[in-house]
Amino acid sequence: MCTSGCGTKEANRSLYRKKNSNYNRNADEKTYYIALIKLKKVASQGDLMELRVTGFESKNGDRIFSTEDLNKGENFLASTAAISDIYGLTKPLQFTVNKGVISIDTLKWKDEIRQQLTAWEIKDDIAENALTNTFSEYGNLLQSLYFAALSSSDENALKKSDITKNGLVYHMVKQNKSEIAVNYSQSDSSSTTEGSTSFDPKTHLVRDENRIANYSFLDANGKKINGHSSS
Repeated sequence: MCTSGCGTKEANRSLYRKKNSNYNRNADEKTYYIALIKLKKVASQGDLMELRVTGFESKNGDRIFSTEDLNKGENFLASTAAISDIYGLTKPLQFTVNKGVISIDTLKWKDEIRQQLTAWEIKDDIAENALTNTFSEYGNLLQSLYFAALSSSDENALKKSDITKNGLVYHMVKQNKSEIAVNYSQSDSSSTTEGSTSFDPKTHLVRDENRIANYSFLDANGKKINGHSSS
């Protein structure tokens, strides 16, 4: 993730996030280009923000699409996953953030998605799944933009070189008024996670992050599924 172009409005950011996932050789790669805008300060709730998806690139098997080069489009509409992608391009998403902790008006947001699906005349047997996937997709995207893992820690805790929280071990690499950088890792019987993050200690907005996770689970038929993701 990187940031640039912050001069027009307070807390305006241009960002990108790239994620690769692989489930038993079913590879998925997606890059989001994002505009993040601070609208106003909300008493006791933090900042009211707006997320706009300005473009994306996606590759999943033979489904290829890029808003930067429409000639790359191939079989994009062959999957209902396209509904979520197109929704993100057409609708700005508002939320509040306080010390990196995201708050979303879930009922309002889902209702807005449902209204759009109705306007697009999406069939009922597809709409509910599309609503769930869209809400999950952009909810996860929002969460990834901020680093809230250590936001509730007091100053004394943050002075430690190693901090363990929710099963993750964080190693402090750098800490000053303008930037905090940590490495982190977690390992158990079914998964391993390793990553590094640098973020703004005032806004908790991630400046740069690399994260790799490997995991396995059993599907409904008892078959073992191996997964890998990186962002």
